[in-house]
Amino acid sequence: MNSVPAFEGELKRVESTDARQIIVDLSGLNSIGSDGLKALINANTRSRRDGNRLILVHGPKQVQKTFERTGLLAPLPFANENELRSLYPGHVSHLIA
Repeated sequence: MNSVPAFEGELKRVESTDARQIIVDLSGLNSIGSDGLKALINANTRSRRDGNRLILVHGPKQVQKTFERTGLLAPLPFANENELRSLYPGHVSHLIA
C-alpha cells in the first residue's frame, strides 16, 4: 500500500500552519521507496523557501542506507544528536540510530 499521498497531504496541511518546526520521524519505517524519497525532497524544497522548518529524525539502518545510496543523506535536514536532545528532552535514546 502506498501511503505517500496521505503523508504528502498531511505534511502540506502542517506546512500551512504557523508551526516553528516540522519534525518527520522516520524511525518507524521499514523501508522507503522512490515516491517517499521524492516526497521528502519536495518537502525540503518547500521548507527552504519557508524558513527551513523541516527536521528529519533518522530511520533504521536499512532506511538510512537508502538515503546514503541515493546521495540524499547530506542534502536533507536530518537532525544530529544535540538537535534531537533539544527537540525531545528526556526522550532521545529511542530516536538516535
